[in-house]
Amino acid sequence: MIRSRLARVPVALRCLLLVAALQAAAWAIVTPPFQGPDEAAHFGYAQYLAETGDPPSSVGGIMSDSTEAGTALVWLGLRPLIGIPQARPAWSEADQGGWKELEERLPATAQVDGSGPNAVAKNPPLYYFYAAIPYKLLSGASLFDRLFAMRAFNALLYLGTVTLMWLIAAELFARTWVRTLATAAVALQPMLAFMGGGAINPDTLMVTIWTAFILFAVRMITRGPSLGMVVGLFGAGAAALCTHGRGIAIVPALLVVLVLGLARGWPGLRAAATRVGAGGALFIALVGLYRIAFVASGGGALYGGEINVPTQSFRIGQLLTTTWQFYFPRLGFMEPRLGVEYGYRQVLIESFFGSFASLEATLPVGVLDLLQVGAFIGVLAFALALWERRAGFRRHWPLVVALGATGLSLFALLHAASYRAILGTPNDPLIVGRYFLPLVALFGLAIAFTVQTLPERAGRWVATGLVCFGALLSLTSIGVTAMRFYV
Repeated sequence: MIRSRLARVPVALRCLLLVAALQAAAWAIVTPPFQGPDEAAHFGYAQYLAETGDPPSSVGGIMSDSTEAGTALVWLGLRPLIGIPQARPAWSEADQGGWKELEERLPATAQVDGSGPNAVAKNPPLYYFYAAIPYKLLSGASLFDRLFAMRAFNALLYLGTVTLMWLIAAELFARTWVRTLATAAVALQPMLAFMGGGAINPDTLMVTIWTAFILFAVRMITRGPSLGMVVGLFGAGAAALCTHGRGIAIVPALLVVLVLGLARGWPGLRAAATRVGAGGALFIALVGLYRIAFVASGGGALYGGEINVPTQSFRIGQLLTTTWQFYFPRLGFMEPRLGVEYGYRQVLIESFFGSFASLEATLPVGVLDLLQVGAFIGVLAFALALWERRAGFRRHWPLVVALGATGLSLFALLHAASYRAILGTPNDPLIVGRYFLPLVALFGLAIAFTVQTLPERAGRWVATGLVCFGALLSLTSIGVTAMRFYV
């Protein structure tokens, strides 16, 4: 049965999943424990939830890390390793032997006293329930065995994203090589692979959920608003809200997709009410459960405070000019941008593609320059491809609007949150490249759409070159991170 099902999986997808799995394994090996973005805090949240059934506190508690995790962070030099490029982990035989002896002497309570304050305790609990599964399955194993099992579970989300990307591409592109290019652009995105294998972090689940949402959106508009599509759309939206505060950005996109899908294939008033009612009931049940059971128990502000907007000093004009200057030079009539010099180069090039560990393991400047030039050429080529295929876009405008609204919604929230952060702390713009990873499916679609507008033979050669470049970029990223920690 399993063999027959695997046989139905396209060869190209099987190859890409194998590549993705190897990348995830490599990232898990080269990234020492607790060196992913805020990984110690995310591990602490999942550990406390697994051990007690309750989330840690964001403001009180006994200690931020459990005695077990805190001891490992100190004994093996893992805490000073975070974000300090000159530091190296304590991996000698004597260090490892000493840690094993110390771990065996820790009391049972060493795993349950990390009640807070935990900086990420404001996050919704869905990802941490997921991460708690491997933790509980290996409850009698060593600390690092549990941590790496949690990373392996995280890698399954990354593989799920790659699979979902293939399904999206299969809806929109008839030729296999175009589908392969779209999916390879996702599978070989180095930051996504790093977050999938080298970190315990809810951002990976966010990417999977948003990619599933995009799949439901595409199918709903191209196939019609069936009950399954509508419920799936609402379910993905609720899952995003129960994973991270940034998930609130999915709500406007959900409403746009729902309206367009129903208008595109109106099933009748009664059927539409039934389907929307079923999806809405699921949405309310999931988000309501989080709101009642989690927030009321002290788990933190609803949606991590992402929707709290300052009532003082907030100016929409200033938000728009600040966002403009994030991407483009300041125009004469604009105020100077608030905060430090920080824009698309730092976010959409450096930390979207090439800032690993706690942002201190970075790709060489020459590689980043090449990526920036490539991004400029890619945007220009995409614009030309849009113009070339403008007639087709007019015919499929609901799909274009749905995908555009999904991207715009997240961009708008991230820039609004960044502006809010700058108002309070001018030197902390908050926004980093991995926050845009939920839109990685749109990234893959844009590349595939642009290349497939070329003549067939030229398109295949360009696609091959891009896939080879992506593979080289991934290997370089892994190598840079290995050198940061072990050379």
